Amino acid sequence: MLTLGLTVLSWLKVNLKKKTENGHCNNPNHAPTETKPANCSIDSRFHKELYNDFAKIIEEFLATVKNCKPTPINLPTET
Repeated sequence: MLTLGLTVLSWLKVNLKKKTENGHCNNPNHAPTETKPANCSIDSRFHKELYNDFAKIIEEFLATVKNCKPTPINLPTET
């Protein structure tokens, strides 16, 4: 499950970065350039903020995991 979760988070980060760079937009009120819904400056700014927030959350999570020290479990001994 951990590997699957990390894979999904990695994919999401790459996907958000591509949307930020390309300005993907499906809003019919935004005028697309060409026939593709891309190069939308409004959507590009939105995805940039989303990407930055996501990257910050991941960095904080990794810092928390790195600073977490496991504690040994002391099992009771049988007498």
